[in-house]
Amino acid sequence: MQIKIGPIQSLSIIDSLTLLNLVEGATKSKSFYHIVLLDLSLFVKSLFNKELRRVINEANLVLPIGSLFLWGLGKVLARKDGVQWASKNRTHSENMVDKALYFDDEEIYTDDTRLQDHSNLSLLLFKYFETRPVGFFLLGDTVDNVHLAARYIKRSFPVLQIMGTHSSKQLKRRPKELLEKLRKVAPHILILDFSRGKQEKWIQAHKDYLSSSVCIGMDREMALYAGKQRDLKYRIALLAKGRWLFIFHACYYLLLIVLYKTLLKKDVQCIE
Repeated sequence: MQIKIGPIQSLSIIDSLTLLNLVEGATKSKSFYHIVLLDLSLFVKSLFNKELRRVINEANLVLPIGSLFLWGLGKVLARKDGVQWASKNRTHSENMVDKALYFDDEEIYTDDTRLQDHSNLSLLLFKYFETRPVGFFLLGDTVDNVHLAARYIKRSFPVLQIMGTHSSKQLKRRPKELLEKLRKVAPHILILDFSRGKQEKWIQAHKDYLSSSVCIGMDREMALYAGKQRDLKYRIALLAKGRWLFIFHACYYLLLIVLYKTLLKKDVQCIE
């Protein structure tokens, strides 16, 4: 199913099996393929950023993620087309890859009409392509985090091909070096993890160097894999100690919710 929501022209509602088949087809064709994971924050950013809207609309596939985003979307779709909402929340743990094998194959690959949350897409890809001739490249976060993330991923998926890693800071200092490296290595799947919105623009701006890669921008994936992502209890503890940054984040997401609910009431259309 394809839907239009606000300025986003084509948001795809697909199950995991269809998604994996699309990615596998793109890796076999060795062509540029851009997947955007659209959460509430990125959606609201697109409302005020014309270039970001263009990049998202030019992507090959746009998938909704995030429990809150899917909840509102599911409510609207249920009224329009009777689609059931059954999102699977993202797994936050001390080390995300320790939970990598919690997936149930039948549950993952079931083809149904549920509105699925693809927040765990990277883990799904690691598991599916572990024994296939598909290579991954990890880009983003700090040098320590991206290397540690690669180590933990290899520990959980020993046969998986990781063709290289590169941090965001290295990218800023030596951008041409990375681009040439990506052109030579030509990874089948490139996973990026730096600022939301900026990474999507970066992919489109450098797609000539990524002509044979499936490119996916994630959200703090490296820190999760490295076991460095702080959980909600930690943030509440900061609030108790007088760290008002938590209050700022809470107000920011409250604003996103208000904007999102307002838009949903106005402009959601099924286009396919």
